[in-house]
Formats: sequence, C-alpha cells, structure tokens
Amino acid sequence: GAIGHTNKKNYKIITDTANIGIRGTDHEPAYLLPSQANVGDPGTYDMVNSGGTYVQTPWGTVNVSPNQVGFASSEPGSVPVLLQGVPGFMRPITNPSSRRLAGRA
Repeated sequence: GAIGHTNKKNYKIITDTANIGIRGTDHEPAYLLPSQANVGDPGTYDMVNSGGTYVQTPWGTVNVSPNQVGFASSEPGSVPVLLQGVPGFMRPITNPSSRRLAGRA
C-alpha cells in the first residue's frame, strides 16, 4: 500500500494482456490463462469496489468505476471493455459455510 499512497502513478499491475492502474482504490484484479477458459474468458479483469482504475492495452483504455468490471481479452488487438455484469468467478460467496472440501462430506 505504501507505493500507492506516496505515488499512485508508480503502482500498476501488469499482465500479458493489459496494465491496470489505480486511483486511490479498493479493487480486485484477476488474470485468466487460456488454460482456464472453463472458468471465464482468458484475459485481464479488474473489479472496482471504491475509487477507480483503468485497464489499458496497446489498442485502448477503459476507465473502471465502483461496481464495474473492466476486461481486456487475451485476443490480440482487442480493446478493453466494461462488462455488463460481474463474472461468476468474481462473485462473493453468500454462504461460505455451505462450501465443502473435495472428498469430504
């Protein structure tokens, strides 16, 4: 957190498909590899809870505000976009006690 507090422009998350820059933010980034296509579309995701971020590729930038998710596809030449909703793998578990470990009842 110290880098983000002293010089916000020096804090970035860099993946193979995009950069994520913060602006005094609570956010949840995720990067899915092509081998994880069963979870969601491969690429870089950033869900903002408060503050703001941007998702940037060589082909464009999208600003992400609270309650939004930015996405940069792993497809070459794709412009980052705002998703219409929160992907299933990013949604919070409403009842964590209902989760069971594999092989246990």
